[in-house]
Formats: sequence, C-alpha cells, structure tokens
Amino acid sequence: MARVAELIRELPKNFPLILIAGVLAVLSAPVAAQESARHNVLVIIVDDLRPELAAYGDQVAITPNIDRLAATGALFENAFTAVPVCGASRAALFSGRRPTTARFLNFNSRLDADLPNAATLPGYFREHGYHTVSNGKVFDATADSAASWSEPAWNPDGDWTSALARNARRDDLQRAYLENPQGVIGPAFERLDVADTDYPDGKVAEKTIDDLKRLGHQGSPFLLVVGFRKPHLPFTAPERYWSLYDPAQFTLPATYYETPDGAPSQPIHNSDELRGYAGIPQQGPLEEAQALNLIHAYHAAVSYADAQVGKVLDALRELGLEDETIVVLLGDHGWSLGEHTMWNKHTLFDLALRTPLIIRAPGRTGSRNAAVVSLLDLFPTLTDLTGLPAFESLDGVSLEPMLGNSQISVRTAAISRWFDGASIRTNRFRYTDWRDEAGSEVARMLFDLSVDPDETRNVAEDARYNDIVAELSSLITEDDSDHAWSPLVREHVRARDGVTASSE
Repeated sequence: MARVAELIRELPKNFPLILIAGVLAVLSAPVAAQESARHNVLVIIVDDLRPELAAYGDQVAITPNIDRLAATGALFENAFTAVPVCGASRAALFSGRRPTTARFLNFNSRLDADLPNAATLPGYFREHGYHTVSNGKVFDATADSAASWSEPAWNPDGDWTSALARNARRDDLQRAYLENPQGVIGPAFERLDVADTDYPDGKVAEKTIDDLKRLGHQGSPFLLVVGFRKPHLPFTAPERYWSLYDPAQFTLPATYYETPDGAPSQPIHNSDELRGYAGIPQQGPLEEAQALNLIHAYHAAVSYADAQVGKVLDALRELGLEDETIVVLLGDHGWSLGEHTMWNKHTLFDLALRTPLIIRAPGRTGSRNAAVVSLLDLFPTLTDLTGLPAFESLDGVSLEPMLGNSQISVRTAAISRWFDGASIRTNRFRYTDWRDEAGSEVARMLFDLSVDPDETRNVAEDARYNDIVAELSSLITEDDSDHAWSPLVREHVRARDGVTASSE
C-alpha cells in the first residue's frame, strides 16, 4: 500500500478524482490478492537424521514417504548444518545467524539466551500475519523464543525434565526417553510390538494432523513446524519397523576401526552420548554384533520417523492443502554409525554435518542439486517463497533460485563450527582448523573428497594442496567475528585436551 500511495502522489494535481479512485482500485487489488494468497509453510525436522534415505541413494533404507516428497520437491544433496548438535543447530537454523565461539555452542544452547534480540523465523512470520505453531522437538528447549509462536509450543506429555545429573539435560530431552527411577539410562534401543502412538512421535503426528484440519480453514496462512525425535538415541521403534529389514543387510563401515591417516586428535571423541546407555562399553569399539544391531536399530527408527512424516503428508493432501503449502523436510545435523571409531555427532567430519534438505513449493518442479548449501539458508528461502519482505542481517542465502534447477548454486561454501574448531565445505574439499583463543591455528585437516569421499587421509600438510589450505583457511578467518571464547569453549578444550589446573 505504501507504493500505491506513492504513485497517487506522483499524479498531476488536476488529475480527476474519479480516475484517481480507479487507479487506487487497480493498484490495490493485486496487493490484497497477493497477501491473501500467501502460501502456508510446513517445516518437518527429523532429529539426528543423516542422509540414510533411499532418495539420497542409500541402498538399505526403507523411507517411502520422504522419498515421495523428494520426487516432487527440490532435493539438496549437500546440505550442511551450522553446528553438529541439536540445541545449537536449531538456534542457528531459526535465527539464520551463524555460530561463533560465544554463541550456539552445545545441546543446551537457546536462541533467546545466546542472541536475545535476534528475530526468529517463526517470529518474523507471525509479525507478518502467519499463525505459527510448534509441535514436538522444534527448539531443543521447548520454552525457547516462546513469543515466536501464536500458541504455546506443544510436546506430548508436557513434562520435559530429567533427574539425570550426569549431563544436566533438563528440559531438552523428554523424560520418557532417558529417565528411570534409578537415574540410570536404559538400553540404547527398544524393539516392542506396540502402536506408533506408544512413542511420542506418533502423538506428534496425530496432533499435527489435527492442527492441519484446524489451521487450513482459519483464513490466515500458517507456519507449522513439526519436530520428530527419532532416530535420536535411544533407537526406539515399534517391531514392524525393525522387521522391515533383514539383519544380514547391515555391515560395519569401512572405517569402523580406523581414524583418518594424519588426522589430529581434536576431531576424535569417545562417543560419550552413546556410552551412557546400558550395556555399552565405556571405552573402545563396540563388539561387532552389538554395533550391527545398533545400525539396524537406527534404520528402524528412521523408518518409524518416515511413517510419521507420511501420515502428515497424506493429511495435507487429503485436506486439499497440498497445492497451497510449502513443505520443507530436514535433519538438524548428521550422525556417525561407527565411522572413524565414533558414534553420535559432535565433530566436524562430513558425516556429522551433512543432513537431508528437501523443499517442495507449489508451482515448482522436482529437482536434485549437488551444490553446497547451509541450513542457515532456510530463513531467507522461506521469506522469498512466501513473498515476505527480505529480512536483513541474516547469514544465510536464499535457495529460491535453485528450486527446480539442478545447475544453479548460490554459495561457494558452507561453514560449520564446534567449539574451537571451524570447518568449511566446498564442492570438492572439506577443510577444518582449530585455533586458540588468540586466533592462532593449532591443528588442521583437509580432505579431497573427489578422491577420498570417506575422509580417510588428511592432506593438509601435502604441498600439492598448499594453495587450497591457504584459501580455505582465509575464508574461515573472514567468517570469524572475533568473539572472545565463551567459558564453555574453555571448558570443552581443557577437557578434550586433558588440561588440569595443576598442568596449566
């Protein structure tokens, strides 16, 4: 309307009033129509999801529903999280702002605490007339950025506490997953002949379907964000998803007993998240039978999550909302299933950072694009696709030009961070370095993915790659905001490097 008023002011002073009224009607109508025709947005986040999907070329995974979405949407083959852990990755995702050594650091990170004055993706949409709803694990802490939602953020059972002092997870993991009366974490998997709704994700799917029925007829567009917890540990899934697979299909990764040649110590960890579960040895590799069972369990949990996604997508179609709704499916980061001796995330290898990203927008054709993108790009992409004003000061880039086009790229690299380390991914290389508080490099590694896709040999000290190392290192330096280390970074570095008060 501001532009309409500007055009009216530019008309001659003696312009007939009746014609002015006609001009106003003509110019105003398209604006009103555009506002009323804004697409709904459905964002589905699947926790700890690596690209273990048939749509991404996995030969074992049974994921028909996500594959169906991928066939009609834009599939990004190389999408990377900003931080390889739940709380921090989601804070970065929903703010569109990159992590630093002072913010978005670990599973307890909250956007409203680390960057309290930042706009949030759902908050921005709410300000522009969208009805915003959060179901399941969206922000890691349910109460994070509460003003972003038109309704209180919802989780099944409503009680998100833990008496587990070992890792102080508090409100970011549902009690039903980790707590028992003895305060000891139970098994890392569960295989029971139960209904989908006996686990929280089944309840999240049901609530989301009810919301679609309600929101689809209220007259204003909606932004509905749905967070499924599986395949996050423990790998709990009903029996029927386990029985989809033949256990003989599963093999150990080629790097199960090996860390990369020439890699520094910084990226290798002891898989502490997994070690806390009953029956898991505290050190060293898992026995092969146990490891293969966990790989099977992870796939079962992925198939269970896929079934919940399918229920939501089916409801969207059956309610007649499919043609007016943008659908996004993504993981919050990757995961390791024994590669390089590690389980979980918490490192700067490709496996911990790469995750699925699929965007289906009305009027756009399906496509696959291998160019590197970042999950930070989601915020500007959705404002573009819905016609909202572009929000300034974001660190992401809109992926809208890439939808339906497999040849276009909008960025040359994606940068991820984990405490004192930063990693840059291009189409061919992954370069990572670790720096002290003064900014001096203390360790580095480079993988040439064109010949070493499994990241088995660090070539950072190979003279043939000197120019590449210099170029990628400089890009990390440019991306650094010169933030002082958070105390959490110091604690992490001391613990990882075995520094004690007496040795300092």
